[in-house]
Amino acid sequence: MPKVVFRSPQHEEHIVEIAGREGVPLIKIAKENGIPIEFGCEDGACGACLIKVTRMSPEGKIGSPLTKKEKTLLLEMGEITEPEIARHAAGALEYCHRLACQMRTGEAELLIEYDEAQDSDGAFF
Repeated sequence: MPKVVFRSPQHEEHIVEIAGREGVPLIKIAKENGIPIEFGCEDGACGACLIKVTRMSPEGKIGSPLTKKEKTLLLEMGEITEPEIARHAAGALEYCHRLACQMRTGEAELLIEYDEAQDSDGAFF
């Protein structure tokens, strides 16, 4: 059964089963399960929901292709290169940085690494 493992330096690992949930935005799965991934615009324009995605299973699609907004912003942020974009499109990357608001789940099991969201006082929520 496909799963997503959410990991952050600030809290313990959280495992979410995603069978039958292919194509769901990763930020939606995180919110539904109380995973405190920071988010802002939820439209791929701000970069607040930056995550590192690593494939944990050899089979299945890792997720949706990079969106045009995502490519542009990740390049501007220095989180991805043009060669990495090409390898991602070919399905040859085992890990990459993505935006949780833009990435939709696939069939592969994934490790999602992120920093927790903080409120204006610096407290985690």
